[in-house]
Amino acid sequence: MKQKKRGFTLLELLISIGIIGILFVILFRAYISISQVTFRVQQAKNIQQEMIRISQILQNIADNHSINFEAYSGSQMNDILFLSGEGGNVSITSTGVCISNSPAITGFTQEQKDNPCQLIIINQDESITTITTPSESFISKPYFSIFPTEPNQQIIHNDQIDDFPFLKIKQPSFQVHFNIYTPLYEQGNWINMSSLLFQQFFTLQG
Repeated sequence: MKQKKRGFTLLELLISIGIIGILFVILFRAYISISQVTFRVQQAKNIQQEMIRISQILQNIADNHSINFEAYSGSQMNDILFLSGEGGNVSITSTGVCISNSPAITGFTQEQKDNPCQLIIINQDESITTITTPSESFISKPYFSIFPTEPNQQIIHNDQIDDFPFLKIKQPSFQVHFNIYTPLYEQGNWINMSSLLFQQFFTLQG
């Protein structure tokens, strides 16, 4: 006599469906988490690449220019850098709606998104070249320090002083610093909180 095969009961089917549902939720959450991490990492990479590109442009400018002391009014720190070279005078400054370096920002206003703060070069003929890429990054207001602060001023350097790197500089130089953010930056949302400090010294022509 053949024995009848036992099928699944309704309870067993419900339990199986429940287990599959739980596994699906776990896998879906894991997928979302991985996607979020990947997105943040990509944003961080984008602004790192942007920083490298900005640094290369500024170094190329520094290699062919020196400080234009005539344009300064005595302060060594300004929101505009005045340089002179064989091709004429140039200045580096910012355009757009720029925030200060000091306070922590919570995000960008619509005005800042529509007119983002960007680093620019004003050329001898008053044409403008944008250094930063609006689609890749926003920046805070840049500040420049020049060394020395006056023409024919002797640059004091001491290799034993580690806290003041500008004292080691043997040629005219400038320092620039600003914060660089992803355009989607939002304080409190770790996915979109990618930002870095850009702070570098550049040696100019003697």
